[in-house]
Amino acid sequence: MLGYNDIELKQTQFYQDVFSEGHQEGELKGKIKGKIEGKLEGKLEGESVIILRILKRKLGPLSEKTRFAIQALNDRQLEALSDHLLDFSSKNDLNNWLKQNQ
Repeated sequence: MLGYNDIELKQTQFYQDVFSEGHQEGELKGKIKGKIEGKLEGKLEGESVIILRILKRKLGPLSEKTRFAIQALNDRQLEALSDHLLDFSSKNDLNNWLKQNQ
């Protein structure tokens, strides 16, 4: 390729500059992706904490199994659960909802 073999081409300043820029861009994209995923995970964790507090106040202390089941819900499931919080009159209602929506 233009009189350069692969080894010679990789030793040129132009190649090293381009490779370095690509590497930096990849690192930046990775950092941004990590921050977004971290914020989303934190948001979901916060939502489940609020839901657990409301349920504890309404229904009394929840079992560890029930708490873990709620913390394992995805964002769509947490939103659906939040829509039904005030409809539950017993822990059995909550457990039935969890069985149907996991």
